[in-house]
Amino acid sequence: MDYKALAHDMLDTGRVPDGLGLTKQASRDLAAVREAGFDTAAVLEACATSPHPAQALNCLSHLVDHDHAAKLFTPDTLPRLATLAAASRWALDGAIAHLDLVFTMPPTHVIAERLREASSFVAAGEILGAKIETAAEWRGLLQARAALFDLTDEGDWWDALAGYSEVADVVASLALAELRHEFYGDKNGEHADDFVVLGMGKLGGHELNASSDLDLIYIFDHEDDTAIDGRSRREWFGEIARRLTEELGTSGAGFRVDMRLRPGGSAGPLTCSLAMAESHYEYRGAAWERQMLIRTRAIAGSQALGDEFRRTIRPFVYRRRMDAAALGEIRRVKARLDAEVAVAAGGDENVKLSRGGIRELEYVVQTYQLLYGGRIPELQTPSMREALAVLARNELLPTEDVAILHDAYEFFRRLENRIQLYDGRQNHRLPPPGPVRDGLARSMGYADVDKMLGVYAEHQQRVLRIFEALFDSG
Repeated sequence: MDYKALAHDMLDTGRVPDGLGLTKQASRDLAAVREAGFDTAAVLEACATSPHPAQALNCLSHLVDHDHAAKLFTPDTLPRLATLAAASRWALDGAIAHLDLVFTMPPTHVIAERLREASSFVAAGEILGAKIETAAEWRGLLQARAALFDLTDEGDWWDALAGYSEVADVVASLALAELRHEFYGDKNGEHADDFVVLGMGKLGGHELNASSDLDLIYIFDHEDDTAIDGRSRREWFGEIARRLTEELGTSGAGFRVDMRLRPGGSAGPLTCSLAMAESHYEYRGAAWERQMLIRTRAIAGSQALGDEFRRTIRPFVYRRRMDAAALGEIRRVKARLDAEVAVAAGGDENVKLSRGGIRELEYVVQTYQLLYGGRIPELQTPSMREALAVLARNELLPTEDVAILHDAYEFFRRLENRIQLYDGRQNHRLPPPGPVRDGLARSMGYADVDKMLGVYAEHQQRVLRIFEALFDSG
């Protein structure tokens, strides 16, 4: 297609060509690009080949005055910029102050370890040679970089999920590092192993959604009669936990923090000692908590304490023998899942809660982990990818079924992330028929939306067959 001729015609006549996914606003947006001295044909081509051309062009027309516009409107960067603007203006806007870094820094999952080891937000910024001082700025930058990696298929798809997870890991680690310095001062190093932030669910599996709640549990090492600065250890760590939750939440980094999975739920203390957690699970632990604790990972603080927590809960989660009572618990959780699916908004178009969707797929894998994890230690992993590989190696599921679950999980999670990237909401439903759904299909690599929907339905049907066979077998 001759984009140079199209651009000239749009600018000369104000007409917008059919078939490019543009609106009447497009000619005015392109005029702004010309007035700023940038290549209108290159901009038009980059936008027209993006998932949402009209949104991309409108966004780029507002970036021509950006401090780093000359770096952004280059042949190498422009196509990636248009893709990010088209598929996730939310992520792009979150990084607007440091937008040049999004296209020059290493992927989030690659640089995360170096950033996590920094002593503060400012110190982490020095690693990138930038002045980045707040949790919100870091979250915005890392989120945009993770989204860019995902949307432009820079590498392995599982690395894209790791990137979204590392956004939370890095911000939580830096926020906790600053709090530790405030609370301990020069004695900070003496208390390195007394507190851990545990990520649960997809965050625990290192497979976080693009826009997801952070399900967290805080654990401190022990309780005794020793006072810290005039406060009991429970009060001391309770205050650290409260401040950290604020820093990560809507008034700080902007995450939606969910603490309801902690021992005692919403009625329990914000943080508890390792012994308190062990007592809770031993005497009051519910079947759903057994399943929930499969996906547990230390995301900030003491990795040693996180490992000790996982060792402590192992007998509760992974039984050596699954008796009738344990199997009954699994069936009761399954019944609760069936009830959730039955009332889920969106029906078959809810990627998470539809029949044969993400929730049922995860439940198949986690049921095998509960059934066999006590005898096969390799199954005691929070990672869906690793769990599927172990199921295949140990022939607990037919190789064909493992491949079905793997491929469906990849498709569902890519689809779910692209739905969420569009506007930053924790949404699991397909958009209604129209331009947004069409753009979603293009971002998934399908020129035709019906083709995407057909593949989606096929994955659902295959997962549902495996899910139902698991429980029909006894």
